[in-house]
Amino acid sequence: MAELNLSFVMVLFWEHYPIPLWFERWVYEVRSEAFRIISCRRLDSSYTASNKVDRVS
Repeated sequence: MAELNLSFVMVLFWEHYPIPLWFERWVYEVRSEAFRIISCRRLDSSYTASNKVDRVS
């Protein structure tokens, strides 16, 4: 949610207050890392769920 709020602020004030390029890169890297972590956790949880199903059957 914080990333959405930050993106909204960036879009809202982009024309009035140009954001430095290094800040844009930092935001992009933070969001990319967050999505990578979330994706890995989803894969781990689906793998764990499939193992539980295999053990039951």
